This record gives sequence, C-alpha cells and structure tokens, in this order.
Amino acid sequence: ELLRHLQKVQNALEKDSTSNSSDIIRPNSKCFNTVMSTWIKSGSPNMGDHVQELFDEMQQEYKSGNESAKPDLFSYNILLTSLGRSNKLEEACAMLVQMQKSDDVKPDDVSYNTVMDALFKTGREEDASKA
Repeated sequence: ELLRHLQKVQNALEKDSTSNSSDIIRPNSKCFNTVMSTWIKSGSPNMGDHVQELFDEMQQEYKSGNESAKPDLFSYNILLTSLGRSNKLEEACAMLVQMQKSDDVKPDDVSYNTVMDALFKTGREEDASKA
C-alpha cells in the first residue's frame, strides 16, 4: 500500500517537473529529498532505482531553470545511502570523489561515513580506509 502511494507521488513529481505550464507549482529540493528518503525507508527491493531516477530528475529540473530544485548536500547523502544499500559501491565511491572535486557540494562527515559503512559491510575494509 505504501509503495503504491509512494509511486503515485513520484509520478506526480515527474509529471509536474516536465510540465511547461507557468501556473504549476514546481517541485523543490525538499520535495525530492522527502520522496527519495521515503523510498530508502520503504525497504523496496528496487528502491535504489527509484532514488537514482528522482535524483536525475532533480538535476534535470534544476538545469531547466528551477533554482529551488538544486540538489543539496542532503540530496547527495540520500543518493550515497541508496547506492550503499543497493551494493553499488563503485558508484558510491565515484560520487564521493565527484563531490570532493565539486565547487558546489562538498562531502561532510555523513557522506564519508555512509560510504565507509557500506564498504565495511561488504568486507572492503581496505577501500573504506581510503575513503
């Protein structure tokens, strides 16, 4: 039941963000972050795909002129959590490196701990110590 409602909210976000109508309320980073966080908490086996979809949509929304949809540190940390829980560890490490090189969003303790935790849980202690 929850997953069905969550999918409806995600579909509405995606529909609203692609609409060209000027009278529509466009989603902001809080909307995206809330739905992405809820996907993680849902325990859905394909939660990682949904979070990645929403993050990509969020970036597209920002690039199309919606300043309020700009991904923030919280957005990136949600994505890192999703990647770690989905065992997409190479992508999580690459995202952390991208954040380190970024002039916009720098990783914080949560970012590093999220990636290190995922690496430790999969037996990659040596890689975790490099993070």
